Amino acid sequence: MKVSTKQGKYFRGGKVQKTFLLGFCIFAFVLFRVFWYRTFYIINEVEFTVWKTYKGCYITPYKYWGVLPPKDNYLRISNIGIADIFICKDKTLCVFIDPHSDGATETICKLKSCQYYSYSTTGDKEELKRSRDWVEEWKKNQSKYPYITIFARVMKIEINE
Repeated sequence: MKVSTKQGKYFRGGKVQKTFLLGFCIFAFVLFRVFWYRTFYIINEVEFTVWKTYKGCYITPYKYWGVLPPKDNYLRISNIGIADIFICKDKTLCVFIDPHSDGATETICKLKSCQYYSYSTTGDKEELKRSRDWVEEWKKNQSKYPYITIFARVMKIEINE
């Protein structure tokens, strides 16, 4: 055993133990970051995964544990977006994206069984009609089906059954 007055005690294998400990801490931190913003919800027998990453907020209609983003059957909204997902009787998902939350510029919908509703906010007459239709369709679904609302900015999830 070697004792140094400048840096304290050294133990046999000390560098290996410190390297292992550092590697383990880095590995634990990476796992913590990958799974920290991932939550699971069950609504009307559909299990949702909501996962906030630096690329956006991923929503899948199944439990997703992957480390990489999903390749198919997902919805991605921006990290400041808002989405309402209604679960219809035949398990079809009706996805409503609120373009006023972030301009809906970061939305990618690759859900297999869904109806997607959004509109732009240019202000012309056609867009105003689409926005009224969007609100009417949302209200119709809201009175009939359970749904999940995802506020990606603050990772707040509301379930309405």
